[in-house]
Amino acid sequence: MDRLQWLKRKGRSFYALLILSVFLTISGAVMMARVLHQAAQLVIATQSNHLRGLVASADRMLKLEFDDLYTDLDYVLERRGFAMAESTYLETGDETDLLYRMEESLVGRRENVATVVAIRDGEICLSTNGSTDYVMHGELESRQTVLCTHGDQQMYLAFLVSRGEMTYAALMDIRQCYEDIAHTFEDGSTFLKLLSGDGNFLLHTWVDGISATQTKGLTEADCDLPAVNIMLGAGEESLTASYDLTVGYTGEEHQLMLAMIPAKSSANGFFSVGVSGHFDEAIKAQRTMIVRVVAYGSMIAVGLMLLVMLAVELCRKSRRNEAEVRLLQRKNEEIRQTLEASQELAHHQRLEIIGTMTSSIAHEFNNLLTPIMGYSMMTLGKLPEEDEELCDNVAAIYEASRKAKTIIARLGEMSRKNTDMTFRPVELDAVIVRTLETAHPAQPGKVQVETDLQCPGVKVLGHETNLSQMILNLLLNAYQEMEQGGRLTLRTRRKDACVEMEVQDSGSGMTQEVLQHIFEPFFTTKEGGKGTGLGLAIVQQVVENHQGEITVESILGQGTTFRVRLPVNEEEK
Repeated sequence: MDRLQWLKRKGRSFYALLILSVFLTISGAVMMARVLHQAAQLVIATQSNHLRGLVASADRMLKLEFDDLYTDLDYVLERRGFAMAESTYLETGDETDLLYRMEESLVGRRENVATVVAIRDGEICLSTNGSTDYVMHGELESRQTVLCTHGDQQMYLAFLVSRGEMTYAALMDIRQCYEDIAHTFEDGSTFLKLLSGDGNFLLHTWVDGISATQTKGLTEADCDLPAVNIMLGAGEESLTASYDLTVGYTGEEHQLMLAMIPAKSSANGFFSVGVSGHFDEAIKAQRTMIVRVVAYGSMIAVGLMLLVMLAVELCRKSRRNEAEVRLLQRKNEEIRQTLEASQELAHHQRLEIIGTMTSSIAHEFNNLLTPIMGYSMMTLGKLPEEDEELCDNVAAIYEASRKAKTIIARLGEMSRKNTDMTFRPVELDAVIVRTLETAHPAQPGKVQVETDLQCPGVKVLGHETNLSQMILNLLLNAYQEMEQGGRLTLRTRRKDACVEMEVQDSGSGMTQEVLQHIFEPFFTTKEGGKGTGLGLAIVQQVVENHQGEITVESILGQGTTFRVRLPVNEEEK
């Protein structure tokens, strides 16, 4: 019985969810339809405003072109030379000077002016191109714009200006004028139309390009006929209209819109200006975009549901994975520490081998230097005293051998295993001097070494070999930073109960990032094979073993300064 009631409740919940889903689906469809309708209206309004702006712009451009031409024509006719040429023509009939001034002053300066004609007693008597076979369609009044045709039916706009007995007309190439205006805004979906004020002449863009035709007898194959008919029947006010049209060259129906300014209301005063454009493609594109947005939104919703399901599953697995990750991290840290210890041990073993070899080599060199020094002393004792140059040469051999033996002795001391770690009073200045002699062979030729040792006789409690190794590492580190030359300065001074040693080089310096790691074992900025990364780590270890402290200052491009402070021996305080 309880199970039956549970099934009934479950069935009611299912039907409630089904009804809710249907309601939401229908509501979404209705809202989508409203959105599509509003989007279409927005596209229509936007297209209408766009076309109105285009038609107003074209009208203003025509007016500026017409006014500019009249200004040039007035300027030419008012010039003194033109008046004299005109007077000569009227008195003698000599047209040479007048034709020259007509063409030179206007035709030569404006590309869209085909010719300039002179009219006398209602007849064309002169033309800059020599042809008088022109027909004016309108009253020949001053400052009047009329349509003009040539014998071959080519059409022009005639801009008339009268001067006493003569009337002059500049004939503008209508096609050229149309091209100058139309190319500024036509983009393949909007088309400019110019209809003469009397409705007999049409300029427009069609299948074959720009057409200049009579409006009588036009068909849909000749032009955008519905738009032309609207322009022919328009009143005096500007208007915007839309209509369905079957475009002849595609065979498809397009929803078009027309914006126009009738000739009587236009600024140019001659043409009715119209611009038509497609907007059905824009509506279709916007509808397609909305449908895609809905489809993509549905995909995103499904994706989010799947992500929620995956997140629930991942939450169950994350707790198990966290424990495994922590265990792996601990093992990884142990492996890393073991690897570092192995590397450090291997490196120390290599250093120990090198030390052993150095001791052997030092012993062999001592065996070679001992007879050199002995025989040079014996030779020096047998040389005659008057041969000073030869005595000096042998003495130089002995001195060089002695210095070499001293250096080898220092290397031998530093390379021997240090089993005795007992600290004794050590004079730091003396250790520095001996270490400088030992490191002299590694000194680059262009590096100058300066010393300022102010603690003679002052002793620190330490291990001389370790201190020598510490100083040698600092010296070699500085030499490597100044391979191209520079200056190395060693200073000692007493500060309170400590002796401070300063090693300053003029090398390339270090960045703050590098400074944070220089005392780490195996850290090096040198190329592979040129550094072990242990030199400064050993320096820090020696300083700590001697209860001292070390600081470093470095400026990139200017150099580095190491300061080591070691406590003075209690007996010296």
